[in-house]
Amino acid sequence: MEKSPAEFSDPRQGWTARSLRSVLEHHSNINYNLRTIYSLIKKCGYGLITPRKRHYEANPKKQKEWSETTGEDLLTHPEHLAIEDETTVQVATTVKKVIAKKGTKPYIQIKVGRYDIRWNVYITYWVQQQKVIVDLRQGLDAQTFKTHLMHVKREWGKGRINYVIDGSGSHKEQTMKASCSKKGIHFYYFPPHSPMMNPVEEINRQLKRELANQVFNSLNDLKTSINQFFENHQYHFTLNVSKYFHNLIPTPRTKQEIKRKSKKITIRSK
Repeated sequence: MEKSPAEFSDPRQGWTARSLRSVLEHHSNINYNLRTIYSLIKKCGYGLITPRKRHYEANPKKQKEWSETTGEDLLTHPEHLAIEDETTVQVATTVKKVIAKKGTKPYIQIKVGRYDIRWNVYITYWVQQQKVIVDLRQGLDAQTFKTHLMHVKREWGKGRINYVIDGSGSHKEQTMKASCSKKGIHFYYFPPHSPMMNPVEEINRQLKRELANQVFNSLNDLKTSINQFFENHQYHFTLNVSKYFHNLIPTPRTKQEIKRKSKKITIRSK
């Protein structure tokens, strides 16, 4: 299993139990059932782990260079540092796992929504204050982004803002950039395809987890739940920005972490 599936003419990027069984059968004339394959995997010190995603065009070298230069410079002045990201939330039910008895199949009601019935949530993380400035908008264009930036500037007050964002088109519109520069907002861009370096992604993840398994009947219902999420946190989030700026390629989980995650929860009855 130390060799990649590609060396056996398998296009997949990692081994699965079925692909391993197929290779053994094809190249060694050994036919194991899946239960035996899983047992062998475990005996060899391997396990089934969901891989972390990385865009195929992401450049680890550029990420490392950014971290050691731009990232380090930004971290030396946390009083000026702000980081932004957007996430789209639809009026549609996102299904997540729920607790249920083994052998049962729980059901939840869902609502299927269209992509255009949504809120685009603009979140700016004010690093020194450890607070977020949030706007819910319909658009994702440069003008809508500028409206959010003006909201950030009003909250921030006087002083320079080193504003870190990804390189999407609406973030690089020249007229918008010139206007913001006059107000003391200076843009810095993450390397392409590097969401793992943006700590606001963690807030997005928490928001979507909170909204999962709910039915929203209208945009107003969804807006109320989004606002409630931030109010419950008092618009305050503690994030280790340095960790995100430097955690370019996360290390795999250790066996101890995997065991802790898979350990069964025992509820004692009185």
